[in-house]
Amino acid sequence: MVEGPHKNRPIVGESFVELTVDFLLGLGLGAYLIEKHYPRYGLTYHFKLDIDHPVDRTYIVDEASTVPPLLSFQVNRFTLDREVRERNLKNGVQTIDGTVTGVDIGTGDELHTVTVHDIAQQKHTLRARWLIDATGRNRVLSKLLGLRHRAVKEQKNVFGFRLLNFDPDILGRIHALKKKNRAFVPYFVTHHFFGKGNWIWCIPMRSPEGQPLISIGITYRKDIYPYGEVRTMEQFLECVGREHEVIVELARSGTVVDTNFYSSYMWECRQRYIHPMAVGMALSSVQIRQIAAIIKRELSGHATYEFTKDLDTAIAKFQGGVTRDTTRLYECMGDAYQCHLRIHLVVTALFHLALPMLMNEWL
Repeated sequence: MVEGPHKNRPIVGESFVELTVDFLLGLGLGAYLIEKHYPRYGLTYHFKLDIDHPVDRTYIVDEASTVPPLLSFQVNRFTLDREVRERNLKNGVQTIDGTVTGVDIGTGDELHTVTVHDIAQQKHTLRARWLIDATGRNRVLSKLLGLRHRAVKEQKNVFGFRLLNFDPDILGRIHALKKKNRAFVPYFVTHHFFGKGNWIWCIPMRSPEGQPLISIGITYRKDIYPYGEVRTMEQFLECVGREHEVIVELARSGTVVDTNFYSSYMWECRQRYIHPMAVGMALSSVQIRQIAAIIKRELSGHATYEFTKDLDTAIAKFQGGVTRDTTRLYECMGDAYQCHLRIHLVVTALFHLALPMLMNEWL
């Protein structure tokens, strides 16, 4: 594993859905997740009846009616990534702290060659039968193999931050229209607040030292979001304050630990295998299993071309469907009734049709 110089990178994927946790349980991380991370009791959606009046704290709240049947967690990715890295080292995974500066794709039975410069600028040459590109938006293999595709037309930006020493009770200081919940503590969910062309997440989690921490952020579609760019805390407080006073109060109650910003993050690739593309933690866990299946099939002496092509088609269609439905949802996020109905239909399809198919290895 070649990993670039350690620096603060934007983190994606803190609220793990059941599919990802099922994968992590298979890796033996179950006890670790229970001991170090908060449980996640489903997805909770806050739909504001009058989005043009920020001081109005009346929300329709849609949450799970009972404890979900499968485990999921709110995960501090910095803590989890450190744990996974340490387990990899114990299992004999070789790591090089450096940067990939060149890749030569072998032909026929030739091995692929990767040129790496470590932190001391020493040059290393590695040879491998398979390459997995996990460089994200750098898209090393995608560029090399000419697999780059156009960026998605309806681009989105993301700004997020994490808070310490905040007041978690603020999330309960709304006029919530919902059924009484006796199944779980409503705080321990992934909270979604919707507005005009945007949605806001609030994800409770633990710091590495076990202190309460919360991740907050906004995702907005650039072509329809009415309030301008959100790249800084000041812009977040100004723009979000036009719709959700309660979120601003929560943000002001704590200490900002760090901030992240992703600009125009939606990109497509014509082919995942050869080149696996990052698609979020849930689909990444599916891709890891698919890649393992490809390698296992080749090691057993079977032809892999058609098999690989089928897996690529399956993951591309699945990802494309989810991306399409989510992108269209931004157009009605400020309309509580329409947004609520659409999300209900999408969640029903994802968790009652797609999730069982995925967990039964359809992909």
